[in-house]
Amino acid sequence: MNTDINYSAASREDFPAILELQGKNLFEALTSEQRAGGFLTGGFSIDMLHEVIKGAAIVKAFTTTELVGYRMAQTLTFASSSALLSAIIERFPSIAFGGQKLSELEVFISGPTCIAEAWRGRGIHEGMFKKMLSLVQNRFDIGVGFVDEANPRSLAAAQRKLGMHLVDRLAFNGKAYSILAFSTKEEKQNQP
Repeated sequence: MNTDINYSAASREDFPAILELQGKNLFEALTSEQRAGGFLTGGFSIDMLHEVIKGAAIVKAFTTTELVGYRMAQTLTFASSSALLSAIIERFPSIAFGGQKLSELEVFISGPTCIAEAWRGRGIHEGMFKKMLSLVQNRFDIGVGFVDEANPRSLAAAQRKLGMHLVDRLAFNGKAYSILAFSTKEEKQNQP
């Protein structure tokens, strides 16, 4: 993990930097070559960022001079306003993790995650994930993430680096998504 990076919960003062980083990494803002390094499928407004931190958390990765990444943790209530996330949440009664249906557990939606291009490959993804777990583990049992299967770099990182487990797949609006789950309790991280 990079020792020049700090991790903490984001606040309203971080929203302009989060929106700037988001804008540089949206699918439609990138060339096909740039998309191979990862991309965001959708954007958040300032009002939406307020709702995310009010309900769960946004973790930020930063140096002394700049925001270099962020990762969101969304409540199901907030996430269900997205048609895609609503479709994922509707599948929870048929998805098991750790021997229980997701619908029987306290679940949050993990993501999106965004890291500035110049800072990728330095352990920031893992650092933000660890910080997120420390912020949500007392309120939630399970985190659920999703990755557009056209974004193999993000899917590989979620599984290999973060220990997320593929629990389902979903076709939505002509795209394929992998649905991943993980325990918020460190001792259960490697148990599917």
